[in-house]
Amino acid sequence: MKLRVLKKALKVALANARQELAERIYISTGIDFTRPVQVYVIITERCTARCAMCHYWRIKNPQNELPAEVWIKALKELKEFAPGYHIQFTGGEPLLKEDILDILRWCGENGVSAGIVSNGELINEKLAAELVSAGLNNVNISIDSPVPEIHDELRGKPGIFRRAVEGIGYLRREAERQGHKLTISVKPTLHAKNVADMPKLVADAVEWGANVVNIQPLNINTEETNQMWINDIELLRNTVETLIAMKSEGYPIANSERQMRMWIKHFKREPIQRRTHCRVGMRLLAFRPDGSAHFCSPLRKIYGDIGTIKDQSIREIWQGEVARRIRKISVNCKLNCTASCYAERTLREKISFFFKMFLSSKPSVASTRHK
Repeated sequence: MKLRVLKKALKVALANARQELAERIYISTGIDFTRPVQVYVIITERCTARCAMCHYWRIKNPQNELPAEVWIKALKELKEFAPGYHIQFTGGEPLLKEDILDILRWCGENGVSAGIVSNGELINEKLAAELVSAGLNNVNISIDSPVPEIHDELRGKPGIFRRAVEGIGYLRREAERQGHKLTISVKPTLHAKNVADMPKLVADAVEWGANVVNIQPLNINTEETNQMWINDIELLRNTVETLIAMKSEGYPIANSERQMRMWIKHFKREPIQRRTHCRVGMRLLAFRPDGSAHFCSPLRKIYGDIGTIKDQSIREIWQGEVARRIRKISVNCKLNCTASCYAERTLREKISFFFKMFLSSKPSVASTRHK
């Protein structure tokens, strides 16, 4: 199974190398050879948690969800149109979708690199075995604090910390039992209630069985997030310096030093200008539960969707008039999104992130100084 993962990683690497060239050609000439290499699917808006920083659980009438066969048809088209893409299933809580395993198994059986983002609550021994057997590349678990009571409060669910940590353990043991190279990433949201504890969370995550920590700074999405904004910039600065030191010591922090220093400007609400053209419209394709497609949430809020898999092929969506128009606009967007899925990365940072997410080794504690 490790060889299967390595083959998928090679496909992803080759697709991204081709894409790097296609993006440079598009920026300099306007000739469009681009293909989606990052695919995000909000597979359901339903969730088991009531997170303070999220709006999905507040939705009274979640979007209708497409069945597995419709998604699989779209994924087949994607494989033909953009071989080597990586797809991430998120939500809501993706493991609530009754046929999610059918979709994940199809990805594993057809050489498509796939991962999920989960709160970890539903991952028991049986489900961990099924997820690993499906051939997943990565499982991202949202844990916001090393303090159980704080995490449970933030996620609005008593006991969810314990179940998430247990889920990581089940996944790690099952991956080792099946001989499968699985990346387990702890993905916290950085805010005022955990900024002081973030170094300990990184250290604890390694002990739990994670081999990547990918930190995402808070954005204002709900009324509660206004109260979670980091105003103590000196505390934030100290945490950033500690995390940078931990990364240099060998802790598996996916964020680059440059990205972490950018958080200071983010929380000071200072404008962060891009150094280069925005590449989201040239490489990212996102879907909602009803099959509607867009490039990213900020562009969707302004310009709307670019198509839908319910009555269009992937090629028709990506190369359609609407997508081409919005892609042309997006290239000149100067807002430097600090959310990890949209973050501007240098070529060196892209390579480093690839190795972290696809070729990471077993977790190991580099030091006990930060516990």
